[in-house]
Amino acid sequence: MTVAALLCIGAMAGCAVRQEPDLCRSYGEGEIHGTRLQEVMCTLRRAVYEDEHRSELERDDLRRRYALNLAETVATLTEELEDADAMMPGFRFAPDDAAVYAVYVRALKRGGENIRTIAQKYETEKLDPAVARMIRICNRCHARFGGPRL
Repeated sequence: MTVAALLCIGAMAGCAVRQEPDLCRSYGEGEIHGTRLQEVMCTLRRAVYEDEHRSELERDDLRRRYALNLAETVATLTEELEDADAMMPGFRFAPDDAAVYAVYVRALKRGGENIRTIAQKYETEKLDPAVARMIRICNRCHARFGGPRL
């Protein structure tokens, strides 16, 4: 074979459509057919491969809807957090801690509003950094007052 033929075959193999594993197929007797494990495997398949069949516009729309949902959830959360005493009966902040906590809540609220604005403007390329900034705010607050890292 010539070098050109080998390169052509290599290029074709590299461009071949990736075969999706059939994680949702029916299994034979004694295997996982009809079990919770099969359901989980199907969910995994969808999570890994579903986006491959979407256009970039469809992916942007999904990102936008995700961001709007995230912004709405953060708005609801910050409303609850602004009234921490009512949310956590019997808990009282030390005076300095209450002021720091309020700063974190306001920063989180601004982060959610920023994400909403980005999504409304369809500037989905700005979502990852905005979400990362908001997660840093959450983690700083959790480090100071207790809570799991995100």
